[in-house]
Amino acid sequence: MNAKASIFSGTPLLILTVAFIAGVAFGRIFPQYVLTGAAALVALCFLAMLMRRVVPLFFCAGGALALFAMQVNGPVRVGTGEECRWRAVIEAGRYSPYAQNLTVRVLAPQRYAGGRMMVDLRSTAPSIEPFDTIDFRAVAAPIPAQPAIPYEYSPANEAWVSGATATVTLQGQSFAEHWSDKQRRKREGDVTVTPPAAPTLAERIYGWREGVSEAILHSGIEPEAAYFLDAILTGNTASLHPDVRANFSTAGVSHVLALSGTHVAVIVAFLWFVVFPVRMTGHTRTGLLVTLAALWGYAVLTGLSPSVTRSAIMVTAVMMADILRRESNSLNSLCLAALLILLFRPRELFSPGFQLSFAAVAGILLFSPLIGPQHERRRWIRMPWNWLAVCLAATLTTAPLVALHFHQFPVWFILANIPVCLLLPWIMGAELLLLIFNLAAISAPWLVWSINKLYWLIITLVQWVSHLPSAVIDLWISPWLLLPWALTLAALWLTLAKRRWVWGATTLLLLLFTVTAHRIHQSHTPPRELIVVPDPYHTVYLFRRHNHCYLLTDASPRALPNLRYHLTRRAATYLRRHSIDSLEPRPLPTDTLAFPRLHPPIIDTATNVAKRQL
Repeated sequence: MNAKASIFSGTPLLILTVAFIAGVAFGRIFPQYVLTGAAALVALCFLAMLMRRVVPLFFCAGGALALFAMQVNGPVRVGTGEECRWRAVIEAGRYSPYAQNLTVRVLAPQRYAGGRMMVDLRSTAPSIEPFDTIDFRAVAAPIPAQPAIPYEYSPANEAWVSGATATVTLQGQSFAEHWSDKQRRKREGDVTVTPPAAPTLAERIYGWREGVSEAILHSGIEPEAAYFLDAILTGNTASLHPDVRANFSTAGVSHVLALSGTHVAVIVAFLWFVVFPVRMTGHTRTGLLVTLAALWGYAVLTGLSPSVTRSAIMVTAVMMADILRRESNSLNSLCLAALLILLFRPRELFSPGFQLSFAAVAGILLFSPLIGPQHERRRWIRMPWNWLAVCLAATLTTAPLVALHFHQFPVWFILANIPVCLLLPWIMGAELLLLIFNLAAISAPWLVWSINKLYWLIITLVQWVSHLPSAVIDLWISPWLLLPWALTLAALWLTLAKRRWVWGATTLLLLLFTVTAHRIHQSHTPPRELIVVPDPYHTVYLFRRHNHCYLLTDASPRALPNLRYHLTRRAATYLRRHSIDSLEPRPLPTDTLAFPRLHPPIIDTATNVAKRQL
């Protein structure tokens, strides 16, 4: 049986999954034709049934199911441009020392109930937690499709995934308490926070998760190690130092800080060890069921993120096949996980976490058996070779996605991934054992010492790799380049599976085409560029000429340093894209402008001003 036939015969859900993904992508690109497309696909399904064509039937059924899921899970539109008294419950939040970025579900006004908004509270007061209810008066605005500065973080994709259709910016109490009544009404800064009265099941689960985090933080280990273990056990990364995040990202092991299949595998191994006495009594199926129940409890506790849910579904499929005495197929289990997640949350397809998680596992399943030690029997060679094959396989399929979303690629990822992934199960298992000892009031100073040393070893290794020369390279790719890259990977897989020179030549040609297309895309950069930056207090432009960027503004000399600092942070990726070290400020006299300072700027006038200044 050839390689192509073996995939389709062992993975019946593959066609359905590909069709479902194509349907969700169609719904994102052409939202006005969702119902029309679904009706056409249903008609094609009946035609395929009459013609007894199984593959077209599955493909059309998958696409139609995806479009129906998009329609059912469509967001409730929130009105914009009108001042309302809003009441909303917090669903998720990202917190920094200066702001709180919240995703909320609207409760009032009633006509917008069920809709979602993104609330940018530019203050740390009042402190807001998930499931709190907030009341405020504001004018909601549409979510901008594009950022003001190229390559700046844009909430558009995150809002689309979460179903948010509007955004609100609030100032918070730390600013509002100093305002007069007139300023308070103008700035819309009043925010009233109401904690939940009777906790729901979701709120109780969130409280249990916070309790586990507190247990980790007070388990007796060093604070830095506790923050790290809180992140890799519960997914709570709020306490991690920004330098730690940056070092892990530069070293190519940022996936360690996000819950993924590796973490779930360690949890399953630990649970399998706990139920060892049950298995020893001959109740293997009971041990499997207990392990599955505990695994799904862990998945719910950590928030059912796509990566954890995917791993839990795959483990469930394998264990249920063992219980029912059936054979399992890992790639088919991966397709099942993707279908189940996208069926209830189809917009997750465009989440970077979903894409990276499934792409990494697909690469490992497809490529690691082909580039691994198939005939090597010596364990001391086979084990590191297997680890290297897994790292390379995951990198092949995730590298373009990393470049697309983060514009960087870690060069020395192999040096950090293999040792860190080997140490990760030991430090996670040790912390879980320590939590059990603390629960039983058993002192284990030797275990605390071991965890601290393991953390120190991981951090030292990551810091060393992240500070190597050329640790990261900048990559700027277009989303359309993902298609030729996927075709290149498919040809590479056929080359490794069939060992034929025709597929090898096809792989090289596709790779050459992809690189050429990337070069052409890179060369289409205008020598000059003017960017209008919205600002409530000043007129601000960024004018780039080759590898120099000028900050044109009418800000006072006192306000200029702060404005320059914040714009440099906002435009950091844009400046790095054009090899620019810093912004060069230039004064912009207000009498040369043909428009009021706070009105929408006129591009032609701004261009003339920029030319006179430079």
